[in-house]
Amino acid sequence: MLVLLTLLIAGGAACVEVSVDPEPPYPPRDKDYSYPDEETVPPPWEDPEDYPYVTITSPVNGTFTTAGSLTVTGTYSGPELASLTLNGQALPAVAGAFSGTIAVDPDDAVVPIQVTATTLEDEIVSADRVTVFTGQGQAANSAVALSAALGLENRGLKAIGSTLGGLLDGRNLADLIMPEIDTAKAGPIDLTTAKLDGVEIVLQATADGLSVKLLATDLILEATLLGLPVNITAEGLMLDILADVTVDADHQVVIAVVDSQSSIASLSLSGILDEVASYLVGLVLDLLIKSQVPSLLGDLINGLDLTITSTGFDLTLAPVAAGTTDRDFSLALGSLLTITDPAAWNADFQPEGFRATTSDPVTFPEKTPVTEKPYGVAIGLNDDVLNQLLYTVAATGVLDFEVTDPILRAEVFSVLFFSFESIDPDLPLILRLSPAAAPLLVTDSETHRMYLVLPAYTGRVMVDRGPALGGEWEAMSFTVDLWAPLALQYNEDGSFSLALSDLMIDLNVVHNPVGQHNVDNMNRLFAEIFDSLLPDLLSGLTDMSISIPEILGLDISIADIAPFGPGEDYLGLFIDLQ
Repeated sequence: MLVLLTLLIAGGAACVEVSVDPEPPYPPRDKDYSYPDEETVPPPWEDPEDYPYVTITSPVNGTFTTAGSLTVTGTYSGPELASLTLNGQALPAVAGAFSGTIAVDPDDAVVPIQVTATTLEDEIVSADRVTVFTGQGQAANSAVALSAALGLENRGLKAIGSTLGGLLDGRNLADLIMPEIDTAKAGPIDLTTAKLDGVEIVLQATADGLSVKLLATDLILEATLLGLPVNITAEGLMLDILADVTVDADHQVVIAVVDSQSSIASLSLSGILDEVASYLVGLVLDLLIKSQVPSLLGDLINGLDLTITSTGFDLTLAPVAAGTTDRDFSLALGSLLTITDPAAWNADFQPEGFRATTSDPVTFPEKTPVTEKPYGVAIGLNDDVLNQLLYTVAATGVLDFEVTDPILRAEVFSVLFFSFESIDPDLPLILRLSPAAAPLLVTDSETHRMYLVLPAYTGRVMVDRGPALGGEWEAMSFTVDLWAPLALQYNEDGSFSLALSDLMIDLNVVHNPVGQHNVDNMNRLFAEIFDSLLPDLLSGLTDMSISIPEILGLDISIADIAPFGPGEDYLGLFIDLQ
């Protein structure tokens, strides 16, 4: 049998075709309500004591723990119990209250807690679910010191240098140099042309700093000195610069020259004495070395800011440290979160914030981790900043959905779930979906893959009884636990976004006030539905993009996407530059 469900999600329609096994076709009825001579069954909200209801009161969703065990307490109401279990282990209930203890493995980032009740007479199953995290929580708007890292291999620096040389070739720098001549009070000089021809720039990281070599076939200077025209051509120009790269208190990259050499092969001039020509050429070379070239490189690196925008917040990754080795230049970045719309935030959602771990400063590998290819640029995002991002997405309601449609009525739902036949068939239903706890990233040390975990994404089926009957009433709820290998997808606009594939889903019905039988069959049916719906529901994650500014017009190709670092807690995007 095929069941076709059409749901309206966030303004769009999602059509799901579900194949149902013929035996049994649906969860069995406890009564046949379709015949008038049968006993009239009142709506379940009129006799709530006839239906099981479990509530975990402690701990609450999104709690963090560093302890080796947790005490779980709560209440049960409803018919006599056949069993009550805590994560599958028997749990006694005394006067409607229960308390039990579970062991906590600190290596498990997510600790699911479920208390399940089964009634003695009808074997109706109901449960409650709470998700706890191991480790420490951190407030969403706090700074993360080591959020990301940018690595420029010498292969990439070479490509960038080559492109910079092309940008400088034939460009008139007089407008940039002249203000500095005025500031230096170098004399009555009016520089109208300062042009480099045949430019080649070689960038190379060394253990001592960033090496910059600028070669030019000609430096052409045109100026007036004391009202007299001056024309100079310096042939065979060479600048050799060693620069120290640091980050200042304003998170700006600073290029400071620590050593330099310059030379020219020959000078040709007109309208000026040799001594004056040498002075003017030396002045221009000095300004190129001390100001223009460092400024050009600093502007280039400072232009590589990574920004993430979404509902209610902006997340900016700003430089906090820089350094060089004999093969790469690296930049460490911290995250700065700005709340742009406080009203968009759910203040009650996971008050302790996102899961934060201890990370060591990262060094970039010589080759890509999985494909073992050379690369030019690498961007590594630490799991803390990704968890910060995932938390903010959940706390601002990006993953919250409400499904309403005239077709969603108790009569239609009773086709799949016969317990709804005790409810007025014309009453409308509402399906609400939201995360009970924040998604997070975990690294599997065996597979060396980083996974997105969405714990207890919760769906609630609400009956809209209208104001006269008390408003909305929860008929049932279910949780979806999702694991997906996490990757980054490069987009045509030069940004990249999260990519989800190979979704692993564990779905369980929890609250069951409507008294539905055969929960196992319900779990299978919901799993079929959500296997098709989840990619649409999670579009709030995959639609967010992280912008990569254009790098001097260079062609970019993805060499690898993989976790790396001492704890494999950085997700790396490795880019080759052509």
